[in-house]
Amino acid sequence: MVKVNKKIVFIWIVAFIFAYISGGNLPYSLFYTFSITISFGLIYTMIVKKGLYAKFNYDREFYYVSDKADISIIIENVGRIPIPYVYVESKMLRQLIDTYQGDLIFLGADKCRLIKNEITFTKRGVYDLGNITLETSDFFSVFKSIKNLHNELNIKIYPKLYQLNDVRLTGRNSYENTINSKSAIEDFTLIKDIRKYNIGDNLKNVHWKLSAKYGELYVKNLDSISGKECSLFINMHIGNMHIDISGTIEEAMVDFSVSLANYMMNNMIKTRLFIHAKHQKNIEVDSKEDFYELMEYFLKYKSDGTSDFASFIKSNLRYIPRYNWLGIVSIAVDDNLRDVLINLKEMGYTVNVFYYENDLGGFKDKNDFKNIKFLKNLGINCINFREVIEKR
Repeated sequence: MVKVNKKIVFIWIVAFIFAYISGGNLPYSLFYTFSITISFGLIYTMIVKKGLYAKFNYDREFYYVSDKADISIIIENVGRIPIPYVYVESKMLRQLIDTYQGDLIFLGADKCRLIKNEITFTKRGVYDLGNITLETSDFFSVFKSIKNLHNELNIKIYPKLYQLNDVRLTGRNSYENTINSKSAIEDFTLIKDIRKYNIGDNLKNVHWKLSAKYGELYVKNLDSISGKECSLFINMHIGNMHIDISGTIEEAMVDFSVSLANYMMNNMIKTRLFIHAKHQKNIEVDSKEDFYELMEYFLKYKSDGTSDFASFIKSNLRYIPRYNWLGIVSIAVDDNLRDVLINLKEMGYTVNVFYYENDLGGFKDKNDFKNIKFLKNLGINCINFREVIEKR
């Protein structure tokens, strides 16, 4: 696209009319001068535009929320004419960097420049960084050339993963030690057989009674238990975005949710997730492939569910055996959710609630505070996930 300076064109037309009406050398000299200037500017602009290229330079194709990345733009002038004015802009960088206003550079003939940009990713998603706009002008600013370039460059920003080994979760079934222990994998097992101790074996696996009987160390070979013992409900109702216009809290909720699922997976606990969004998702995370599928899901979807979260939980109870461990992740706890959680406890489920409370000890809705306090008094474990992730 080439834009013309309307003021210069208007003056050129006036010069032509003045020369045509008045005649004489001076008026026509003025008109010819403007004509040459405009012609030169047009030719220069077209040549410069043809030889101007740009692309992004980056170190990897995916990051996690809160990661910092150095993403540069390389601008190249393959022509033999210097360009004193090149304005470089990326709309995506404008969205990602608050202070970004584009860059104005000088580019010599057959030269290239590298413009560095440091980005801190604050939201998950797929970012198309391939669009770059280059704006140039001739020496007299008669013509302005705008060149839009697109290079296929989609960068994935996954939710951030936290280590949750010290999070104290409650459970009253055979998996309680697993969930509560930093070394959970040793507890989440059955004894397969006994063998003599080898250097490097974990001392926690030593069978002390048998070792004392025979006077030498014996260790337990452990066989992992499998089964759908943990269920995690995630509240991605559209109301989350009303509570948190910037999306910061919603991001923190998703970060915590995937971190909790990752913790369970690493400790060999099968976890079924029930995600309450417009595009509802029920997924069982039992392997790295399953977890990758979960992370890919959160790349595409934000909080946009419209149905009631409490009703969503009740409709999925048929998939969950009694006395199972349930984790409920929700920014807010309204009256409907409170009542369902009380009912779940009465039915024999072990319930853990993960909610959001700001650093001033306040809630968006004061009723949430009353509900959380009431649930705690009933013996339901309630954890402020903001405190959990901010300690890491």
